[in-house]
Amino acid sequence: MVKSDFSQGALRQSNLIFILYLKSIPRTNQHTMDLQTFVTSVKAARPPDGLTVHLQSLWYAGKGDWDQAHELVQDLPDRDAAHIHAYLHRVEGDQWNADYWYRRAGEKSPAVSLEIEWEQLVSRFMSTTTK
Repeated sequence: MVKSDFSQGALRQSNLIFILYLKSIPRTNQHTMDLQTFVTSVKAARPPDGLTVHLQSLWYAGKGDWDQAHELVQDLPDRDAAHIHAYLHRVEGDQWNADYWYRRAGEKSPAVSLEIEWEQLVSRFMSTTTK
């Protein structure tokens, strides 16, 4: 029984070390991407590999592909997706629908241009994925 307890403890410790190791490895190219690189990437035919669904949606929005941007976030249940969803309806000119999604996101409709809001959202999601 003592041997079993020791083995379980050793296993937990090795799992913890492995998890810490995995967290130290860059998961995607997001670690080397800044806002300007992201903005420039919108000129490409497809989004950079490794973007989260939120950043993919913003990438398509930046490219002017509202339908694809909307498709990516419209059914996601999280507040981040709701925030992007709100922004997209603001782009569309449907302020009533945008306000609904801002409320779902726990946000207020911003008093900035669409371009500034897009940059703020991109910056926000880049900073939360590169920690």
